[in-house]
Amino acid sequence: MSAATARIPAPYAVPGAAGLLPFVAGAAAAWLGPAADRSVVLYWLAAYAAVILAFVGALHWGAAMMAAAAPRRDQWLASLWSVTPALVAWTALQLPTRTGLAVMAGTFVLQYAMDRRLARRHAVPEWFLPLRLRLTAVVVLCLGVAAAA
Repeated sequence: MSAATARIPAPYAVPGAAGLLPFVAGAAAAWLGPAADRSVVLYWLAAYAAVILAFVGALHWGAAMMAAAAPRRDQWLASLWSVTPALVAWTALQLPTRTGLAVMAGTFVLQYAMDRRLARRHAVPEWFLPLRLRLTAVVVLCLGVAAAA
């Protein structure tokens, strides 16, 4: 089975999909909700995006800890990257909300690139990258749609 067609196990696919609900709801509410509430909805979406960026970055911390035999350089890169999305997201929350959403969307794309690097250097399940790609695509789309509202 190729990585592109890898079956994503339910214990990862279901929570991954559930984690998308605030992104989809936030993007929809930004367009369909009352205009007076838009700034609050966009901030809530930005705050959730920041939490999720911290979560996906932390995956690299776990990988670095589990890769005791990996070259020290790879361990350093993974552990340093693990906190970078959270720091960028926190900084993005200080920006005007639409700008912050755009910064976080870009960080999700960069996070996926780092996930690809992680998968080349550390043992990850074959379904990891297909799951991360699907989740990242939906997240970036939702953040872009919401920022355009």
